[in-house]
Amino acid sequence: MATKNGTNVADRLAPLSDGVSVTQGAKVMTETANKDIDTFLNAIWAEEGLADNTLAAYRADLGKLAIWADTNQKDLMQLQRADVLDFLAWRVEQGVHPRSSARQLSSIRRFFR
Repeated sequence: MATKNGTNVADRLAPLSDGVSVTQGAKVMTETANKDIDTFLNAIWAEEGLADNTLAAYRADLGKLAIWADTNQKDLMQLQRADVLDFLAWRVEQGVHPRSSARQLSSIRRFFR
């Protein structure tokens, strides 16, 4: 894991399960998806030195996608374009503001680059 000044990004950010849910009794994302997201966050932090708030927003966006994927019996790293569109459509149905949807799409695009 990438570190900066001896710390790990994942250790500095709040755990994802604290604020991310698909439903009231939402499942927490799989450990594999969590590791994939942490690896991504560590990489972009080491490369660009992003602020903790930016990294937390990426974590929240990707965590919601990971939980949605798990709920729909899909592997985060195997999602296709149609799956991402289904996720975004679901978020719109949930009443998410268009700016939030745009930010989520940006996070997802960067993750899958």
